[in-house]
Amino acid sequence: MQYLFILIGTILLSACGQKTQAGHSLEAQQTAEKTRGNWDNAKRPFVVSMEGLSMQEMEAFSTIGVYANPKDATEEESVAFQGTAFMKNENGSYQTSDRNAVATDSTAQLCVCYPYRKGLKENDTLLLNAPFGENLYGREVQREYGRTVSVKVNLVSAMALLRITCGSNDVQDRLEGLNIIGESIYTKAMYLPYQGRWFGMTADGSVTARQADCLLNNGRLFDYYLIPTETAGVVTILAKINQKNYAVKTTLPPLRAGSLTQINLHKTANGLTVNSSWVDTRHAILGNNKISEVDTVKVGYYLQKGGYISSKRDTSSVAIVIQTNGKRGKAVALKDCEERLCFGHGSLTSGKVFATIDGKRKEGIVNPKQAQGVSDAERIIFKPGIPYGTNCALGYTNGAELTTLLIGKSQLKATGDTPDADTGLSLSRKMMIDEAQRHPGSYVPSLAEMTALYYQLRCSERGAVWGQFEIPSGEYLTSSESTSQSFYMMDMENGIITGTLSKQYAKMQLRLFYLF
Repeated sequence: MQYLFILIGTILLSACGQKTQAGHSLEAQQTAEKTRGNWDNAKRPFVVSMEGLSMQEMEAFSTIGVYANPKDATEEESVAFQGTAFMKNENGSYQTSDRNAVATDSTAQLCVCYPYRKGLKENDTLLLNAPFGENLYGREVQREYGRTVSVKVNLVSAMALLRITCGSNDVQDRLEGLNIIGESIYTKAMYLPYQGRWFGMTADGSVTARQADCLLNNGRLFDYYLIPTETAGVVTILAKINQKNYAVKTTLPPLRAGSLTQINLHKTANGLTVNSSWVDTRHAILGNNKISEVDTVKVGYYLQKGGYISSKRDTSSVAIVIQTNGKRGKAVALKDCEERLCFGHGSLTSGKVFATIDGKRKEGIVNPKQAQGVSDAERIIFKPGIPYGTNCALGYTNGAELTTLLIGKSQLKATGDTPDADTGLSLSRKMMIDEAQRHPGSYVPSLAEMTALYYQLRCSERGAVWGQFEIPSGEYLTSSESTSQSFYMMDMENGIITGTLSKQYAKMQLRLFYLF
């Protein structure tokens, strides 16, 4: 019996011990879950903002890559921030939709790169080949804790920017290719995106400009993003213009990371020359966005700054397309030049003079309505299909050529290579040729071109579709001359043409045309 009591006591004590252990285990589990919950609640999303960039520069970046330095990060943070994509929000800062990319009051330093490259870690390398785009990297410079972990990053360029501009006195010159080659122009290298470091560079061949098939004078900037160098070097610039090859050599300064070196070229009768050059320690960070061009240009599309075409008008639009073969053509400026201008000095001439408007008359009214009561002697019938000869003003449609000839004569006069027959009274007057040269790719239209525009706007149904176009109204200059001392003007409201006005004294409005 005594042994029975001992056995029962042992069983009871054992049962109580098991119950106590179970209670402790459940309590520990609840405590761990509560701690884990508090830890998770303490985690906050990261918000990244850029320091030292303009609003225009900020608009260029939609997505950046973010990586946590593994030296400071916990294992969980390293996994969460392994090349995570951060997208720009409405406030201009960057956040990620990745729910794992959160942390507590971490001190792990964030590394940033642009463009975003999925899955890349801090020490991962890429093999890059020319032509290169913009490559940026950055480190955080400030951190604040609140509902979010707010991190400010200083983003800098790992590239040197070489910018080339081209110009010519001939408005119709077409650039078909632009390459650079040199001892410090590297075409291949290994790159660390999160560190902005280059190594293993090789210079093999030339670097080609993107979108170099364009008019020489359209104001396009040809940007080459290059691997930085610390030494000066010779570069050869190769240009193909009007199916002819040109080359010019110049010495470049050290191409340091983030810098801008600009070279301004000009095509002359003697070949391609370097007009000027300059260096800036910092180039604007405008991202790697490519400007897209429409495949088929249509009448009513918009010519943009730099010679690009857009189907929609925006702040970069300068002209509206009025004639095209689907790729190239003519456009007319959206509005008049700001001031009234004169044709030029009394002795300025293109050398092409049109004695009559249509082979008979020196002045008249285009397609007058019957109610106007215009006599046959004043009436000028114009339609685009009427075959006026090129020896009369209504048959010569190449205002770009006339403008080119006038620019050449104007520059000769400025250098004193031609006799000055002026009285000096016109020196303070602003000339249309000077205004045209201020607008890349533009020219002063011929009388035939202005009359064709008048016909489209006033005499056909096509003018009705030009909703965002300032309709020309008033008296306008043309590049067509009636004598050595006078030129043809066009009244764009009433259709009146006259060729009796003085080049030197008559001031009128100017609506520029563009080639693209």
